[in-house]
Amino acid sequence: MTYKRPPKIIHVYNKKSIGQIGDRILLAVKGQKQKAIIVGCKNMHRKDGIPNFDTNNCVLVDDQDTPLGARITVPIPAKLRSNPNCAKLVAIATKFV
Repeated sequence: MTYKRPPKIIHVYNKKSIGQIGDRILLAVKGQKQKAIIVGCKNMHRKDGIPNFDTNNCVLVDDQDTPLGARITVPIPAKLRSNPNCAKLVAIATKFV
């Protein structure tokens, strides 16, 4: 059985409750709760050097921020290199913007 619905954001783990690049979120994926880190947003109109993306992207992680996948195919913003929560994501990423 395949699901055609995209994941839904349940909760954003920050004080603003608005997700930005590098924030941890809680998703509902195929009826199960999964934690993830946002690595790309469509509507980023800030002027701090983060590029706009065509789609919203996130990487599923476990409780220790270790990615559940073996590789990341989407481009990762270079700003995440300085984020200590995303060090393991940067290690397996192949493209940077």
